[in-house]
Amino acid sequence: MSKTSIVIFFTIIVFVTNALWALWMFDTAITVTYTEVSVKQLNQALDQVFAMLPKVAKSGESQAEILEAAKASDPDHQVPVQG
Repeated sequence: MSKTSIVIFFTIIVFVTNALWALWMFDTAITVTYTEVSVKQLNQALDQVFAMLPKVAKSGESQAEILEAAKASDPDHQVPVQG
C-alpha cells in the first residue's frame, strides 16, 4: 500500500466515525428531551392526583368538585368538566 492509500483510508475512517458520533449525539439529545417532557407530564399528573385525593376521600364530594381540585392544581392544563 502506498502512503496515499493509507492517508485516504484513515481519512475515510475519521469521517465515518465522526458521522456515527454525530448520529449518536443527535439520538441522545432527542432521548433526553423526550425523557424531560415525560417526567414533567408525570409530575403534573401526580400533582393532580394529590390535589384530588382529599376530595375523593370525602364521601359527599361531587365529580365537579373533584375535577375542580384537579384543575386548580395545574392551571395550564384544561380538565374537561362534565355535567
